[in-house]
Amino acid sequence: MSDWLKNSLIRDFGISEQKIVTKYAGTNLRAEDFDKNYDGKTVLFVGNEFERKGGPVLLQTFKTVKKEIRGAGLIIVGPNLDFRQDSVEMKGGVTDPKELSKFFREASLFVLPSFFEPFGIVFAEAFAFKNPCIGTDICAMPEIIEQEKGGFLVPPNDPNVLADRIIMRLKDQTLSRNMGIMASKG
Repeated sequence: MSDWLKNSLIRDFGISEQKIVTKYAGTNLRAEDFDKNYDGKTVLFVGNEFERKGGPVLLQTFKTVKKEIRGAGLIIVGPNLDFRQDSVEMKGGVTDPKELSKFFREASLFVLPSFFEPFGIVFAEAFAFKNPCIGTDICAMPEIIEQEKGGFLVPPNDPNVLADRIIMRLKDQTLSRNMGIMASKG
């Protein structure tokens, strides 16, 4: 699904390079053309494996974001957590594609500060809905997110840099619009 995974199969399992072809994955959601509003302050996280996908780092980071960005909100889709934090909505598992599409359509920014992603279909889905994305600079994420084009790449487990990039994006609607347009064109 990615060159990173291809290289891992060659390096870690001794599989011949001639036997492996990278075929990137498509999205599971279909985004109709729509006018995206970049004035919002909603950060979206979608991922079932909350810890591996950096959910706790994002929650810690969001406390800093809330101090700087009035009206910022965080929507977490995927895990069923009993958790309470100001301006954080836990949606649990969402299986209806229309409902999930609605979250992507209404989001201002998609953030998944993952510790391990062999590909990350969810980034492609976020891009399909014109969302700038923030991911970490490891595994296959640099193959998906072009730094400062469709979003930002940050070091894993670095809440300070992550907060800085989220705040930068939420303060600058022109940057968001430009990143969202670039991202949607793939």
